[in-house]
Amino acid sequence: MSSSFVSGGSLAATAWSGERIDLVTLSGDGGPMYHLSWDGTNGWQPDWDSRGGQFRASDPPSILTFGQGTLFLLGVDSGSGHVTSMRYTSSGWSSWDADSMSISGLGAAVWDPTTSSVFAYGVGGSGQLVSHGWSGDWLGSPIIGGSSQGTQPTLASNLVVSSWGPQDNDIFGLDSEGAMWHLGRISSGFGTNWDMLGGKFSSIPSAVSWGENRIDLFVTGEDAKLQHQYWNGTTWASDWESLGGTLNSPPSAVSWGNGRLDIFALATDGSLQHLSFDASSYGWQSAWDNLGGGPFSSPPVALAREENMLDVFVAAGCTVSHLPWQGTSWAPWEDHGCPTGSSSVPQSAAPTTPQSAAPTIQDAPPTTQSAAPGPATSPAASNAPTVLTTTIGSNGNGQSVSVETVTASAPSSAGSAAAASSASASAGSSDAGRHIPGPSTFLKGLVVSTVFVSLLIMI
Repeated sequence: MSSSFVSGGSLAATAWSGERIDLVTLSGDGGPMYHLSWDGTNGWQPDWDSRGGQFRASDPPSILTFGQGTLFLLGVDSGSGHVTSMRYTSSGWSSWDADSMSISGLGAAVWDPTTSSVFAYGVGGSGQLVSHGWSGDWLGSPIIGGSSQGTQPTLASNLVVSSWGPQDNDIFGLDSEGAMWHLGRISSGFGTNWDMLGGKFSSIPSAVSWGENRIDLFVTGEDAKLQHQYWNGTTWASDWESLGGTLNSPPSAVSWGNGRLDIFALATDGSLQHLSFDASSYGWQSAWDNLGGGPFSSPPVALAREENMLDVFVAAGCTVSHLPWQGTSWAPWEDHGCPTGSSSVPQSAAPTTPQSAAPTIQDAPPTTQSAAPGPATSPAASNAPTVLTTTIGSNGNGQSVSVETVTASAPSSAGSAAAASSASASAGSSDAGRHIPGPSTFLKGLVVSTVFVSLLIMI
């Protein structure tokens, strides 16, 4: 798939707990996938470890987790164009498992952590949606298409997948004109229609959820400003909201609590920029923070591993840099170097504490409130979602895009500062707005659970 849209970079990250980070990257077209981990006791691994394989650099990798001690890696093989996956469990790393699904524009998200199931999504040769489920193995044949009715978009960008709960995926992509499209998927199958969300954009989006039935969607417009759209549980907002900035990359959005959003992107000079939203106090930050660093060449990947803890990864060439938010302040930049491909460094190797890196944070432009991310003070904050996985966007989640799988209470209804209390509604109810089929739409399923749950997918 070729397009003029700015796609995601070669990084992806996830956290199975607040004390664990796993990061993967690609080393160029036809190269292997590399992995680096951090834990709260030992710090970072001393070096990247090579997971092998030969991957297409235009399709960002995905890394997901089903919970403590589990990882699921995906990439697109550079020779066959097939999706291929690798797992990490208490037994160690598996070998790469190639699927029959041949796509571009890979996006993936956890489907149900209780059954260790995943859906991978991509764009077929004719611009149609292609998807395939995995639960212990790839299940049957890939599904071509998605919705059964209405206009079928010809997709022309990498896909981004978000999830606000088990057995819920929301897929986003751009058509050849730069307009945004959305399709929902729940246990009974795909929605009956794609949602045409309009606009005209220059980058792939980032989608994130702060709780049940809430989706926030961000994308860079043709005017280089950040654009925002959201689903409030009943409808999509009536129009896109411009949040300013002068951006030169896709955004990466994450949420660490109910009513809280943090968005990261690169400026035209390659520096890292940040904008936050707090539904309970200031709404949208009045000006972007310049977090400095760089100049970077690869879009950022943000991770929210627990409440009020953020990690942002970004690359300049092959060198990966990391900026942590430690609850009250930004820490110094850390340099994790270029992957060496040293397969002699096992995943379980005792990591060393990272060195504080070179670039320092530049002073942020003045704002009318604290430029740094502070704790959410919403009364609902105590019911903040538990983040099970974040990808990217990517992104989740999942998201690569930031991608999340969460368990959460009902969110605040606050939206943007301009439309916090309500939005002019698109027609329809909660189900109609997302075009999700009712129970009568069940199609033939595949029994995939090894516990007590069955995963139904449309064929």
